[in-house]
Amino acid sequence: MTQQDIIDELNRIVVGYNITWDSIKNDADRAIMKINAHLGAEYPKMSEIMLSPDHRYTLRWNGRDIPIFPERYILTVVIPYIATEVLARDEEFTTIYNKYAMDFDNGLFDMFQNEYHKVPSVFRQDDD
Repeated sequence: MTQQDIIDELNRIVVGYNITWDSIKNDADRAIMKINAHLGAEYPKMSEIMLSPDHRYTLRWNGRDIPIFPERYILTVVIPYIATEVLARDEEFTTIYNKYAMDFDNGLFDMFQNEYHKVPSVFRQDDD
């Protein structure tokens, strides 16, 4: 999923907004911080990896782009988190906000269940 795909999906689900990467990249980074806190990981900020519309949340390894974590979590954790942040800026969308907040929590729980033991050591937080 590219940076542009994320923006397109957010503009689709958060009707009435004209979302740009600059308007949500800090929200994307906060979603990664939440994931890191929940998994005990140190995944890099999205804003440091996704530098242009065609970039994906991947790292270059041996000449190949390797996903940092499965793309489904961008759809089930990162995008719902960003949607909640966008909608939280506008009180009229409380119902939608609560729906995406629940999607985020459910996605984060699912990610923890499936990915906690798969976090590569390079992304693990110190045991301290």
